Amino acid sequence: MLILAGALSLSGCAATAVQPQAAAISAEQSQALAEESARAEQIQKDVTALAGRMTAVQDRLLQLSSQTALLQEQGQRVLRQLQQLRAQQAAQPAADDGTEGAAEQDALLEDTLDQVTAMVNDLTQQMENGSFRISSTYTDAGKWVLIRYDRFTGQSWFADQGQWIDLEDMEQLPPSDYEVVLLRADKDVKGYVATRLDRQSGLTWWLKQNSWQPYE
Repeated sequence: MLILAGALSLSGCAATAVQPQAAAISAEQSQALAEESARAEQIQKDVTALAGRMTAVQDRLLQLSSQTALLQEQGQRVLRQLQQLRAQQAAQPAADDGTEGAAEQDALLEDTLDQVTAMVNDLTQQMENGSFRISSTYTDAGKWVLIRYDRFTGQSWFADQGQWIDLEDMEQLPPSDYEVVLLRADKDVKGYVATRLDRQSGLTWWLKQNSWQPYE
């Protein structure tokens, strides 16, 4: 009996000694899991931030691409004007003394150079002023209506409950110089009307719900 009692006593002591060790191991494991979870959460935040920065870079590249396309289009227009001027100079018969023909050529050249200078200045101003614009109005009900648009690509967004909603187009828009106008319209169901203008080609659209409809 004494031997059995001693064995039980030793077994109880051993169990008592194992419990703090198990508790210590469990605490270490919990701390390690917590640290691992914190590292995983930080990695996820870093990945999300990196994805946001990549998206911003892509958007900027698209803007630069649109601006470059517009610059190329403007350059081609200038080149065509200069080629027409050269052709006119070559086809124009010279006067007997050359004075009248030279004066007309000088006037034509000066007019073309003025157009080129105005075009370059306008394009430079556009590039310096950035590509995004805001058009807004208030309805009769006191609602503030906002449309954000990229003046070079024509892409636009409608402000709705703190979010920007894409406004759809029926076809791909070419790089150009766009303008969106919002006006209050009390007799309209929405309380406003919106139009978009391509300032280069003269094409226009009107906004129907969340889609731009071209004027025929």
